[in-house]
Amino acid sequence: MAGFGPFLGGLLALLVDLRLVFAASGAFIFAFLPFIHTLVIETPRNAFREHSNLSVVTNLRAQITVRARAVIAGLFLLQFSFVATQQLVVVSIIQIDPAHAKLVTGLAFGIAGGATALSSILYARFASRFGYVRVVMSAAAAMSISIALLPLAPTSMLLAGSMAGFGIFYGVLWPSLTTMTGLSVSKSVVATVLGISTSAASVGFGLGPFLCGLVASRYSVGAGLLLAAVAIMLLVPILFLWAREPSRQVTP
Repeated sequence: MAGFGPFLGGLLALLVDLRLVFAASGAFIFAFLPFIHTLVIETPRNAFREHSNLSVVTNLRAQITVRARAVIAGLFLLQFSFVATQQLVVVSIIQIDPAHAKLVTGLAFGIAGGATALSSILYARFASRFGYVRVVMSAAAAMSISIALLPLAPTSMLLAGSMAGFGIFYGVLWPSLTTMTGLSVSKSVVATVLGISTSAASVGFGLGPFLCGLVASRYSVGAGLLLAAVAIMLLVPILFLWAREPSRQVTP
């Protein structure tokens, strides 16, 4: 869905007014609320209180290994870089070709979203053959290079086309890292660790555009994109030093 949303939104932006695209997106989210209310079951509060003690917290800390923390840090860096790049690419398109900004932006997001959707389906065969750690390290380095090269695009259309590589590598990294998170801890704490990793990704989601936007406003859009590229490149040494290839079977 991380790839299908931008792909569909980018295509719609080519056909209708952007305000209608935003309105349709909001309506789509609102339409799911009755299903969530009906199908999702809230954890009983008394069960929460029964397990909220120091021993559970201590046990959780012990089971979140260094390799799991490395993967959680990777999810933070990925979202930091991904969202910041999306925002700054739009600014870059407006600067290069303001007359056709709507058309090119929709095309860029459509290309990136389609590439993400495709690679998120095909990545598993590479991960099973070469291992998750190698695939993630390679994709992170390639994504960093693709972001660093975006400011060098001489035209807006070439910039939009360059988003294909960006989308491909994100489509590999997000499902790989989330899978590694679940396989890096025991089954008893998988749900909790996935919740922590989602929170870390959400912090990166907000902090990336904030910091990279500050750099872009102070220096240039290229400098902001360079910060996003450096952030995702940090994933390579983090995984090299602390991550281990996860077992395909989660321990109880």
